[in-house]
Amino acid sequence: MLINLLDWKDKKVLRELDKNARQPYSEIARKTRISKQIVIYRLNNMVERGIIKSFITFIDVKSLGYTFYDAFFKLKYCSQEEEAEIIQSISQMPEIGWFISTRGEWNLVICMLAKSPEELNETLDKIMKILGNKVIESNFFIVIEASQMPYREALDDFTPNMKSIYIGNPQKIVLKKFDVKILKYLSDNCRFSIVDLAGKMRSTIEKVRYSIKKMENVGIIQAYKPLLDHTKIGYIWDIMLIQYSNCSKQKKEEFIKFLKDLKQVFYLVKGVGNWNLMIEFHTKEPQELDNIRTTISTKFKSIIRGEKIIQITKEHKCIFLPNITV
Repeated sequence: MLINLLDWKDKKVLRELDKNARQPYSEIARKTRISKQIVIYRLNNMVERGIIKSFITFIDVKSLGYTFYDAFFKLKYCSQEEEAEIIQSISQMPEIGWFISTRGEWNLVICMLAKSPEELNETLDKIMKILGNKVIESNFFIVIEASQMPYREALDDFTPNMKSIYIGNPQKIVLKKFDVKILKYLSDNCRFSIVDLAGKMRSTIEKVRYSIKKMENVGIIQAYKPLLDHTKIGYIWDIMLIQYSNCSKQKKEEFIKFLKDLKQVFYLVKGVGNWNLMIEFHTKEPQELDNIRTTISTKFKSIIRGEKIIQITKEHKCIFLPNITV
């Protein structure tokens, strides 16, 4: 694969987008001290090169009454045509929030959104109908909460105590149809301006601005970020799955803090099921992750019962907006 290296201007633009991808070009230019024309060129160029795949809105679906469920599938051999058909069919399902192909013990990881066990069962039925008799084995993981750290490793941004995005507010919030429609637009592209959104909504700028600010203030909207393809800038993307042994809450919290402080950790998910933790790493070479595993097994061996690694080869879908009905 051709590696697209980022220079210092690309990284400066991306760091600002990582903090808030809704920032206008003029604001990014002011903060980076790069001209507005160069900012626009660099951003568009990274989109064309596939480094930036999209601009997504992080939504706390738990506050809307939804839960993430991750299913891991090991499949029998598929031809390229069969695999492409499976990927296309699953990607088009509105109940799917995240969908990846992996290398290792499993072939696919599918993150589903559901409000109830009945909804989840219906979604699983649809997936199993698509997969047919290809499934050899599956695992399950119910997400309790998730935290996403900034793009520290890829952007050389190692500022301490950087705020992470948190998904898992138990407080239920009811949205109006107007708010849901705005969320749908922002979910597709968070860089839609207030003026663009007002035009699409056939509403006033003030009403749109109020709706967005309200959803930000109550925590439904957590952040706006660029979705990067790390494989195109020379990074390996791995998932580590952890099973806890019988240990105290304090020990678990120490382990979580250790992980969040690692610059290579991008996403951390707490859950129940076959695993207790799912951690995403961005590393430059395999040895880097091996060193982290050695440190973990030495420093926290008393609390870990089991651990597995799978490598993400392709991200097919990433969206935080479920098929909301109001």
